[in-house]
Amino acid sequence: MSDSPIVFYVDIGTHRAQEYIGMFGLSSSALAFKLLRHNIRCLRKRAPLIPLINCSKMVRNNRELRRKRSFFYCIFVEPNRRLCSSPVYSLANSVFNLAISADVAKASLAPLYFSNSDRLGQGSSLFLAKPNIDSSDYEYVVNMDAVHFAEQLLGMFDVISSGSPFRVVLRVNNEGAEVEVVEAFYRVFGSRLVGVMGSLADVIKVKSQDALNHLMSNLASWNVPFIPLHSNIETWLSASDFLSAAVQRPAAGSSVGKYSG
Repeated sequence: MSDSPIVFYVDIGTHRAQEYIGMFGLSSSALAFKLLRHNIRCLRKRAPLIPLINCSKMVRNNRELRRKRSFFYCIFVEPNRRLCSSPVYSLANSVFNLAISADVAKASLAPLYFSNSDRLGQGSSLFLAKPNIDSSDYEYVVNMDAVHFAEQLLGMFDVISSGSPFRVVLRVNNEGAEVEVVEAFYRVFGSRLVGVMGSLADVIKVKSQDALNHLMSNLASWNVPFIPLHSNIETWLSASDFLSAAVQRPAAGSSVGKYSG
């Protein structure tokens, strides 16, 4: 039994798992090269560079997260069945081909509308209010209620952790249903939800600025931080800082374990 905590990392709206790759999937040399290319592009555009000290810290965090990958149980949740066959999905501990939003039936069939007629692209959504959605281009997917899904995960996590304490990190970018998902996870996991990562830009597009403001207010009152994490490499430092901290030793006297499956 290890003395490091289990962290359940739940990625809802995985797409091509760019964020997982950025945190866990790149070698130090590959990440350094990616940072170099980013800064070269910034120089050409006369945009701010990522400082060298931040690049070095990101590479160190990356090395640490890869070394401690076994302390994370990573779950990918993606409604588009075509993406779930991508090789990167084999790196997850569990994969669920589902859409997650509010659903009074707990689970039902719902149309997933494709963005810009691209069946492998970003932006597919359950919501017609999402920009660039083609109402005539869709396929039916299983939509599971966010609370029901979180409750099912709770039972699964209890079994995997064998009763030891665990933490939950939610990364969410599910094209408009972020509010329902975040609120459901806090309702089910409470203080075990230690952070929400991802992008909340679609909350404004599908719901409103007021909805986003209300969600951010709730997160603050719950003492749950929001850490941006998306395909933009400039978000990766703070995200890797947070994930590195999530696997540090808990307070003395805590009993925790490590996932080894």
